[in-house]
Amino acid sequence: MKNTLIISGHPRLSQSISNRLILEHLITIPGVIISDIMTNNPEGIIDVDTEQKKLLDADLVIFQFPFHWYGPPSHMKAWIEKVFSFGFAYGEGGNYLKGKKLLLSVTLGGSRKAYSAEGQHQHPVETFLLPLELFAQYCGMQYLSPVYSYDMGPGKDDNPATMTEKVRHHAGRVETIINSFMLSAHLTGRDD
Repeated sequence: MKNTLIISGHPRLSQSISNRLILEHLITIPGVIISDIMTNNPEGIIDVDTEQKKLLDADLVIFQFPFHWYGPPSHMKAWIEKVFSFGFAYGEGGNYLKGKKLLLSVTLGGSRKAYSAEGQHQHPVETFLLPLELFAQYCGMQYLSPVYSYDMGPGKDDNPATMTEKVRHHAGRVETIINSFMLSAHLTGRDD
């Protein structure tokens, strides 16, 4: 059976609405494992061997995070820098992640208009995700088209039903990719 590893990069997941609810939805899918960086690495001390083992056991890796200053939160970036090390993820002998798939699942506090040429950020979201796409390619991973949702930050919508619907829609899009991945593995008869 194919395994999906979701790396949660929210700095305060217990206080999150959208990221927490997305993860609560996705953990119900068979074969999905969630690893929360903040819970697993208290005080920022990262057990690199343990984290790399999780990646080795996964076929599909999903980074779930809120957009902070045009990218993942700083502790997630630090986690990536330590875990995706030379000799493991790249460089001589570093082909352990080659062929694994990487999906970014991102919540944004800003609006669609804010991420347009006329908006506050003057560029589409994909522009800011380009370093992560290049990182995945550098590690030999297959970068999947990211899933992201606008207006998901705190105070963006005081109506809980509206936020719940946005979360359900986002989680549903990620679930579709996970299920498609599982189905393609099943149809090809491959379990590698």
